[in-house]
Amino acid sequence: MICALRSTAIIVALVGALLVGSTVMADHTAARLKTLLAGFRFEYGFPGATAAIVFPDGGVSLAATGLADVAADLVMTSDTRMLGASIAKSFVAMTALALESDGVLSGSNILSRHLGAPGWFIRLANHATMTVGDLQRHTSGLPDHVHLESFQSELAARKARGAAAFTPEAAIAFLPGTEPLFSAGHVWAYSDTGYLLPGLLIEKASGVLRPCSRAFSDASRLAGHNPVGHAQFAGPARRLCGQR
Repeated sequence: MICALRSTAIIVALVGALLVGSTVMADHTAARLKTLLAGFRFEYGFPGATAAIVFPDGGVSLAATGLADVAADLVMTSDTRMLGASIAKSFVAMTALALESDGVLSGSNILSRHLGAPGWFIRLANHATMTVGDLQRHTSGLPDHVHLESFQSELAARKARGAAAFTPEAAIAFLPGTEPLFSAGHVWAYSDTGYLLPGLLIEKASGVLRPCSRAFSDASRLAGHNPVGHAQFAGPARRLCGQR
């Protein structure tokens, strides 16, 4: 609860900076943003952070504070690459919505309509009732593979021997046979697994390996830059963007 309140406070403050900053010079805004970040770092004790504000005219204000690597005493800069974590889910969802606007699929489609063939799929919880939209909204009722003891043990073993990361199929393979958390569409529960399946769905529905190009193109026009050229993704977003 405390973390949620802190996150909300940071977001509200950054949005406030955006609304005020859009009427002042970009360099002044960057200075204010850096001061704001430094204040949050002092108050909450995190190692470092970066932030950016993109203005309607395409101008960008960047700021950084703290350390990128505490052990190495490496200073954080606006060019430091950060772990995007579940932000990549937004790009997977954008790609699915782009395909929906093209009439290729619909959020109301039962997922089995697209992924019903593999034997592992029919062993998933709620496989016959969850929709594409359920996956996007985290209402599929699927357990989250990252919290399964079997997955955590195998992940630790892979890290120890320097093995490659899990493919989406390999990660999903930990779920067949597990019980659903609830009936699809009725309750919300965050699920990483629930966003691996849309990745496979998008590949199959689009018929191409890199169907995210349109979504990234749309995002680029909105942000005024090309996120693909500056990002490395993980999970479904990594494969959807050809970063095997």
